[in-house]
Amino acid sequence: MRTITGVRLICDSAKARGISVSDCLEGTGITEQDLQQDDLKLSSQQEITVIENYVALAKDSIGLGAEIGSQMHVNVFGIWGFAILTSPTMRTAFSTAIDYVQLSFVLAKLVFKETDEGGELVFDMSELPSAIEPFVLERHAMVTLNFFKEGVSQSVLSDLYLKTTISEPGHLKQLSDVLGIKVKGSMDCHSLVIPQYLLDLPRPKSDPVTLKFCLEQCDAMLSQELATEAQPNEEKLIEEKPWTERVKEVVLDDITIEKTLNMVASQLSVTERTLRRRLSEEGTTYRELYADIRLTIAKQLLEASCLNVDTVSWRVGYAEPASFVRAFSKKFGCSPGSIKKHC
Repeated sequence: MRTITGVRLICDSAKARGISVSDCLEGTGITEQDLQQDDLKLSSQQEITVIENYVALAKDSIGLGAEIGSQMHVNVFGIWGFAILTSPTMRTAFSTAIDYVQLSFVLAKLVFKETDEGGELVFDMSELPSAIEPFVLERHAMVTLNFFKEGVSQSVLSDLYLKTTISEPGHLKQLSDVLGIKVKGSMDCHSLVIPQYLLDLPRPKSDPVTLKFCLEQCDAMLSQELATEAQPNEEKLIEEKPWTERVKEVVLDDITIEKTLNMVASQLSVTERTLRRRLSEEGTTYRELYADIRLTIAKQLLEASCLNVDTVSWRVGYAEPASFVRAFSKKFGCSPGSIKKHC
């Protein structure tokens, strides 16, 4: 199961090209009105059908997948994306991505292996229709490159290259142009090749405490997903994602920035009033949820790192350390200084 986001991006691109959205959705059971429902979940087969329709309707299929992939940055993937982003190295990032791939938009099977050339992230599309392979390859490669671009120099990308089974020279040239990296054709698989030195290079946004929090959330979401799959009822078109989880994802996108209800509502494409109501229905308020997220991260930082109280206060978005100390003491019944790890 996956959110509507991927299909919505395809339909937006189709509309910009003068292609009928209803034609893109043909055979899926999804309506144009459904695209506005953020809580809608689809099966992978429904998304595959949309891609098949789009590729068949578009005049030039090269670049379609890269165009969609370029719009799929970390925040689009929620907790899964943040877990990858805060991993210490690309090696561990790939491991995290594969472990929790069910929480993503990935359609190909991901396999990571190491060869004499370096690390290879293989996109196994053996179970996908051949007509959509180029689209899926472009989208997956571009999304992976988006994660690479987070905090690293553009020059690093020149050391990466894509291997593909595609052999037509013109196609390979266009593919290289749209992705911005070298492409080697007539290979035995589709894979992104990463030099060895990049695999263990420290990631600029690595944060062990935030990563731990994200992985815990991923475990909880995956358990819920597996439990749902085990149910006998196979009709699971719509599955609501809790609003508390959506808010957590937005807040964790950059926890160092203090975020108002209006800012979060805007990122979730709802009004403040709607977000307030949704959270109330789930038994909480934005103020309570926001404080709980920040203070939980702060407590983990104090317990696991040598950061001082002022630094932790700033890291979780408090402008004034005094406000942080008061909020922390009220929630946990002790001062942040009393549990600070001493190094």
